[in-house]
Amino acid sequence: MPSGYLGSRDNDVVGLPDKAPINIWRVLLAFILTPPLISLAVAFTMPLYAGLPDYLDRVLRTWPFYYFLGALLPALVFGVPAFMLLRKLLRLSAVNCVLVGAIVAALPWFLLGLLAGGGEASTGGRATITDGHYTAFGWLEFGAFLGMMALAGAVGGMIFWLIAAARLPRRRAS
Repeated sequence: MPSGYLGSRDNDVVGLPDKAPINIWRVLLAFILTPPLISLAVAFTMPLYAGLPDYLDRVLRTWPFYYFLGALLPALVFGVPAFMLLRKLLRLSAVNCVLVGAIVAALPWFLLGLLAGGGEASTGGRATITDGHYTAFGWLEFGAFLGMMALAGAVGGMIFWLIAAARLPRRRAS
């Protein structure tokens, strides 16, 4: 097995016998490219700064927020450790990357949401937090938000897999 692959002898990493070797350079490239790509996609679908008249300006101003807080930070804090822990247990398959991506994207927002407290909050005139506790509508709205973040993470997981592990079918010489 060539050098530079996880699972090769020179890296002293033991993988499951049925797992394909993982090219460390493709994995690093995936960790570098996935956060800006998925955060740009989220910025296009959920731009902030509603007061700005120009849609593209809203997207471009929203992108750094989503990139640093919504994509890069979770990728570094949760994604890299998840990869390091799970690479010996699971295949680097599209399904596994999508599932882990969804969890990595939603987990920080879930933890922050559990810390929500104090005061009152509402959306569209409907109470979401009363006396420091979520209302039924608040839990529904929080769940919908987590679902959107998990969906973004699942798409990010697919992008990660396409960069890190997807294999193109080889053509046979005629």
